[in-house]
Amino acid sequence: MAPYPDRDGYRCGQLAANQLDTLIGGSSVKSWTQDVDRYRRLVSVCELGNIDINAWMVEQGLAVAYRKYSIGECQQIVLVNG
Repeated sequence: MAPYPDRDGYRCGQLAANQLDTLIGGSSVKSWTQDVDRYRRLVSVCELGNIDINAWMVEQGLAVAYRKYSIGECQQIVLVNG
């Protein structure tokens, strides 16, 4: 799991944003809402071509998969990590 931003001055949100910018560049991304969480935020799936951006971020250590909303990503990670 990525460290919290307040610990050791690590800015994980900035790192994630920079990595997403590198991955996406100027390309178009497809996204669709699959749920709404308990805070009324949209839970969406994002794809760049055949790349599942949600799963990619988790695999890179840039995000945490919440099982309630990410069954597919969790299964993929288990397969990738053995």
